[in-house]
Amino acid sequence: MGFAGVGSNNSILVNGCKNLQNLEVNFQVTEDLITVGDKGFSLQLNSYPQPTAITPNSTPGTTFPGKVVGQLDWFQYLIIVANKRVTFEIQYWASAKSFQTGGPGGNPPEIRWPPGYTPNPADTSPWLPVFPHSALGGTVVGSRSSNKVPAGSVISIKLATDGNGNVTGATFGITDPNGTVHSVSTQPWKNYAGQAEPDNYALFPIYGFQADLVSAPGLTCTFSSGAGTLTYSVSSGALSVQTVNTCGGSQPGTAETSNAVYDQVAPASGASVTQDLHVPHLLSYGDSGTPGNVSSPIGVGFGGWSNFRLLFAAQDATGQSRIYAVNEQAQLLSYGDAGTVGNVSSPVVVGFGGWLQFKFLFGGWNDSGQGRIYAVDGQGQLLSYGDSSTPGNVSDPVIVGFGGWSQFKFLFGGKNAAGQGRIYAVNQQGQLLSYGDAGTAGNVSDPVIVGFGGWLQFKFLFAGRNAAGQNRIYAVNNQGQLLSYTDNGSPGNVSAPDTVGFGGWTDFKFLFAGRNAAGQDRIYAVYA
Repeated sequence: MGFAGVGSNNSILVNGCKNLQNLEVNFQVTEDLITVGDKGFSLQLNSYPQPTAITPNSTPGTTFPGKVVGQLDWFQYLIIVANKRVTFEIQYWASAKSFQTGGPGGNPPEIRWPPGYTPNPADTSPWLPVFPHSALGGTVVGSRSSNKVPAGSVISIKLATDGNGNVTGATFGITDPNGTVHSVSTQPWKNYAGQAEPDNYALFPIYGFQADLVSAPGLTCTFSSGAGTLTYSVSSGALSVQTVNTCGGSQPGTAETSNAVYDQVAPASGASVTQDLHVPHLLSYGDSGTPGNVSSPIGVGFGGWSNFRLLFAAQDATGQSRIYAVNEQAQLLSYGDAGTVGNVSSPVVVGFGGWLQFKFLFGGWNDSGQGRIYAVDGQGQLLSYGDSSTPGNVSDPVIVGFGGWSQFKFLFGGKNAAGQGRIYAVNQQGQLLSYGDAGTAGNVSDPVIVGFGGWLQFKFLFAGRNAAGQNRIYAVNNQGQLLSYTDNGSPGNVSAPDTVGFGGWTDFKFLFAGRNAAGQDRIYAVYA
């Protein structure tokens, strides 16, 4: 599952198009950086050279229509935490296309060195023509127990410059929470060119940059935890966020992405500015109703959601859609989702204690259409509560079912295709049962056997609605696929499933459906 890619969409900072002097980027980690599957990540300093920068390897006057071959567009300085190591890479990218010889079908080849130039070594990529073998690289930390970076760590990239602002070297470092520093510095580029080069070989200034916390090259990256503060500083001048590109040249973004979200840079201008970074913990997806078309998620809530003991969605007595959580103090909290990044509301303490005693806790509707909070107590009774939406005013429970409700593997609320509120349960035989709640004590209906078998196999099972307004039963199978079923309301008539999401859905700790404040039906998820 991909995220919306906000992790590769940070601000570009400049000093009025002047050459940046001794740029430093430090990332103070305040919440453990943990990636799903321990795949790791990279901190990328993507920098923009002045438009006059041309790779030393280009033949003067060689052009691709409208553009000089060898025009340097983009310098990348990467510190990579992956494969249980910390490494660095430096990549200077150029527009090294040529129209010398037609390729297959007479089309110009996509990659070609300028006429008359023979790369040294021969396998140097023409997209990265300054250094041999495509990029410079090295090791910062050779062996680690995992790709986790704990809170209290500092990740840094520092660029050394000469008096003209030319970047002459770089230092990559990571400092442990105990203060142990691991770092490595590059030497002037002439020592890496693969042949004797003049003293000023490959020295270029940069006028702007973008810092991105994204995947390691060639991998995917989704953070299940992470937060911190980025600090940017220069030895002279003042950094500020670019609003319009007045410096000339292209400003490409990185191809790598993640689910990191960046706050505004503060102050507006200064020799040192900061920017907070967060990883959303509570995610919100939309199901468009066609196979594989679940949307990229919105990061609704930034921190702490994996710490809850229980998490589900329901409607309060006023008809407002709410996200309910039970904390370590056994309080029942109620949140509203405004539908935009980070805009989940502050919680209301609906119930002051005792909510950890239940085996099941979920939202649904009785036959009168009233939103209810259902719970199964230690005696196996099915209880029904109403939330009046004010602190502590959850109602006394109605005993809907007098016993036997603790036997089920899954128990959740939803609606069938006809829009009737139902309580769904999976028994020990793997059957999917459907009950109606008449709203009075003991008046839960006899069950309808919606599905005859096989419902014990799923990791998650819950009900919701897709973007078309169709009531659905969602399930996650052992392959990590998210499936969607329709309950037609009669015995055995649950539909064949649609595969809404093709993989990765077993990675979550919580997965449930609800509705945001804008009335949009959503699937909510929290990584373990």
